[in-house]
Amino acid sequence: MNSLDWKIDIRSVLKFTLPSIVMMVVMSLYTVVDGTFVSRLVGTNAFSAVNIVYPMLSVTIGLGAMLGTGTTAIVAMKMGAGRQREACETLTFIVLVTIGIGAVSSLVSLVYLKEILYALGANDTIYEDCWNYALPLVFFFMANILQIQFQALYVADGKPQIGLVVTIAGGLANVVLDYVFIAWFHMGIAGAAVATGIGYSIPAFYGLFYFGLNRKGSLHFVRPRINMRALGHAASNGSSEMVNYLSTSITTFLFNIIMMRLVGPDGVAAIAILLYLDFVLIAISLGYSMGVAPLISYYYGADRAGS
Repeated sequence: MNSLDWKIDIRSVLKFTLPSIVMMVVMSLYTVVDGTFVSRLVGTNAFSAVNIVYPMLSVTIGLGAMLGTGTTAIVAMKMGAGRQREACETLTFIVLVTIGIGAVSSLVSLVYLKEILYALGANDTIYEDCWNYALPLVFFFMANILQIQFQALYVADGKPQIGLVVTIAGGLANVVLDYVFIAWFHMGIAGAAVATGIGYSIPAFYGLFYFGLNRKGSLHFVRPRINMRALGHAASNGSSEMVNYLSTSITTFLFNIIMMRLVGPDGVAAIAILLYLDFVLIAISLGYSMGVAPLISYYYGADRAGS
């Protein structure tokens, strides 16, 4: 029996999607954890800087969600149709494209970082804190995109619990390293960024390891075959998930701009606390859609969408 060939009822669907929901909630807490440690150990201006920079992270999360859920839909459909080799080829090709997108995102952000930060609402008062937080994160954009993509692909492989475990491991590493880098090594807000980046990297590198050596599973890396049509379908299928995170990014950006003009950094810090609840609620919705999408695609590919 294929790993996605589940009995479909409310209980089984919720059981299958729960790890994905928890994964995305843990992901949403990265910024909350950074903000908590920074506000207590560094200061209000630094806390405001975390929220100013957040839209940059939100865009990379959106790219990961788009490529992850979109790739999962295409791959699961091919698996349902019995085209296992083609599913692995598509997986490998799109992951390679994702690595390229991550590298380009980091390069562009690095070159135009000053302009991006001022465009996001930074002023001379908190610009240095924004720079110190954003600069380390730029080098982890690829890891951030990959880890979210792999979270969706674990579900397509019928192993959502793996994604849950490695995501929790990354989250715990972020919490511990936030304290170590800020409180012990006195790295300030840059320490929070490095801790977050390491938290991203743990699931990302494990995903490369898992799919590189997963010869006994349904999905693994093989020699890729260029398939721009599959890439386009993956992007279009996953675009709704990306819009979810872009909407959060735009909302955060607009609140930051307004608060900086009316109140200053203290206003940004205040609205950040309220926005954290929004991050978690969106994560629940995205986690459910990420978890259920492979099941729908698999049964569609098997010509059993109505069963």
